[in-house]
Amino acid sequence: DKFKDELKKEIVPAPPLAPNEFQSRLRQATVATLNRAQTNSVKLPDKFQLGFDEFAMSLPETAAAPLLGQELSQIQMLLNILLDAKVDSVTSFRRAPLPEEHAALSTPTPSPVAGRAATAAKTATPPPALLKRNIVDLTFRATPAAARKVLNEIVNSSGQFFIIRT
Repeated sequence: DKFKDELKKEIVPAPPLAPNEFQSRLRQATVATLNRAQTNSVKLPDKFQLGFDEFAMSLPETAAAPLLGQELSQIQMLLNILLDAKVDSVTSFRRAPLPEEHAALSTPTPSPVAGRAATAAKTATPPPALLKRNIVDLTFRATPAAARKVLNEIVNSSGQFFIIRT
């Protein structure tokens, strides 16, 4: 529990956010990322929308907007690390959709919470999960020095808890 509390402190908060506010933040983040990439001479994929391509032209579900805003902040941190390390290019970037993004289209499935008995009534709000994973599939090209810098910055990131997989 102590470890979970420590990890929870490292997670970017999910402030209340309306769908149109999320879309506005996405546009601002996209422009800022494109400008930063141009300044640092980093090539990004065509029509780069930080992995939120479908929300560039349509609004997300109201319940998903705060979680998408949180993920947008996390992705911005990750991309800023890459851009500041001046990698040669980001060749692919894809994020896995959150289950809440299309909640209205699918039937909700109950998710068990570790260490707790499911004794709540159907009308009660389920307790939020302490930790959730958001998957981002990222491929980039860089010199060995820039790649080392990226990996070290990700590992030492204090604003978010990242796990690197190959």
